[in-house]
Amino acid sequence: MVNFELIAVYKERVKKLRSRFNKDKIDAVLIVKEENRRYLSGFTGSDGILLITGENNFILTDSRYHIQVKKEAPDFKLIDVTSDFQSPLSETVKREKIRRLGFESYHLSFQRFHGLKQLLDTTELIPVTS
Repeated sequence: MVNFELIAVYKERVKKLRSRFNKDKIDAVLIVKEENRRYLSGFTGSDGILLITGENNFILTDSRYHIQVKKEAPDFKLIDVTSDFQSPLSETVKREKIRRLGFESYHLSFQRFHGLKQLLDTTELIPVTS
């Protein structure tokens, strides 16, 4: 059963995060830390990332979590990940025309950062904190 009170809490948290986009000069933010993902979406699965744009909420995860995402994070559009996050994330960033992508600088590994930098060659990656 969907808890509408909790969904309202997550919507307010995402709204507050979006209000920082202008200050941080970003079009979207990538959330990779599990605790932050849960705080913003309600999704409790152990694997996944969030992409929050000015208009849309996306959660990228594999098929093990599809039912769980629909139950816990119904306001997020599910993007299926089969082997790695980079290709589906790259496609979504390009489709959403994201020019400046914020990322959790304390939580995105150097290896993952470099992979994204190569794939998202027309998108500037902006480190954000807090």
